Amino acid sequence: MRRLALLCLLPLAACSKAPTGTAPHQIHIAGSSAGYLLSTEVAERLMREDPDVLAPLVRAGGTGEGIARFCDPDNPTRPDILITTREMTADERARCAANGSSDVEQKQIGTTAAALVEAKGAPPIPGLNRIDVAKALTSNVKTWADVRPGLPAIPIAIHGPTPTPGIADTLYGPFLQDGEKVRTDGAYTGHGADAGLVARIVAGKLGTVGIVPLSQALAHEETLAVVRLGDGLPGLDDAKGNTAGMANTYGDALPLFIVTRPKDASRIPGLDRLLDYYRDALAQPHKEFQVVMPIL
Repeated sequence: MRRLALLCLLPLAACSKAPTGTAPHQIHIAGSSAGYLLSTEVAERLMREDPDVLAPLVRAGGTGEGIARFCDPDNPTRPDILITTREMTADERARCAANGSSDVEQKQIGTTAAALVEAKGAPPIPGLNRIDVAKALTSNVKTWADVRPGLPAIPIAIHGPTPTPGIADTLYGPFLQDGEKVRTDGAYTGHGADAGLVARIVAGKLGTVGIVPLSQALAHEETLAVVRLGDGLPGLDDAKGNTAGMANTYGDALPLFIVTRPKDASRIPGLDRLLDYYRDALAQPHKEFQVVMPIL
């Protein structure tokens, strides 16, 4: 303590000449939970191959929330890489440009889909279709039998993303029409953009169903089953070895985009390698990632 006190007594000019280190930049990856597993794998590879690198921070806060943060003025936590399930709007691009990000580049890297899942071994809901799911999501019916005669008298308990535009921009697409609102009476529970949490909750509680990106359903295939809808949409078994077909036929296929600022690759250490690792990961179809169009 005495030594520190003596240092504080030095003239200001002398103190100003003390060497100061610049904190390394931590790469931030954000966006849709549909790309979370892919981004995590890429970040882990960077850490394995360069133990000295500052671990990238991967966050799945949703497409809209991710775009909003990506277009913020430059700050230490602004995302450097963004994964989205829709294209940026003109207003979003204008905000990016106004805050100094005029070189935004968005490329489609694959497709994914929303999946309705239940725990393996759960009582089946035979004959369920998208109209039934929409009614269960938007009305005050108590059981699936209330949705439509012939469905089982199982209480409706659905888990999924928080139903706000910033988080669930596209995940409800296969089930809801524009303008329809998700019920708020407790039969539906939102969990932010944490699709992994939704998968774990549904896997641990028979009788519940969840809405997750197909990548999460496939990653939890030991404990989850994709509900086979009665309108001809395939189930989880159809996805194995056929990721392209599954993503384009289960519900409405969702595009998966990567968004970057090309100029950042030369100024942020490790970012160019991270983008190369995305390209490597996309060179082969991965059921866990559910990306099937390696067009970077």
